[in-house]
Amino acid sequence: MLEAYDRLRLSGRLGGIHLVLVDRKGWYFEDLFHFIRERALGACVHHFTDVDQRTLAALYGSAIAFVLPSRFEGLGLPVLEAMSCGCPVVSSNAAALPEVCGDAALLFDPRDSEALAAQLDRVVDDGALRRDLVRRGFANCDRYSWERTAAAVEAIYHSL
Repeated sequence: MLEAYDRLRLSGRLGGIHLVLVDRKGWYFEDLFHFIRERALGACVHHFTDVDQRTLAALYGSAIAFVLPSRFEGLGLPVLEAMSCGCPVVSSNAAALPEVCGDAALLFDPRDSEALAAQLDRVVDDGALRRDLVRRGFANCDRYSWERTAAAVEAIYHSL
């Protein structure tokens, strides 16, 4: 993610767009912070650890896109959270994410920062694409509603 962001920043394609990272500090964070210091990204890359739901919804709602560059993801709940907040999604094509995203996200190989940069460039540059991703994201979230889940569980229960 940082490599893709830095590539676009250096090309001048991002204007004043900042990168906001929301995650707990894990074993890999030292490398990330080193990269941020090495590339002098401290003024445009911001990190938050634990944010409350209201703040998270505000971050989703004000973002040009939500990016999930995960290589291993069981469900991808953050993708659905972003979509439900009207945020366009750019997601890796790993594990369950393509199924969860359906046709409502731009996908990329999580090992290919160039592919991610290309997808970010598309979403930053094309307002119509962003609006279409938001529309498709809302429709995609309907597949995961509590009502739909409860109905499916009830149908299975009655079939036993």
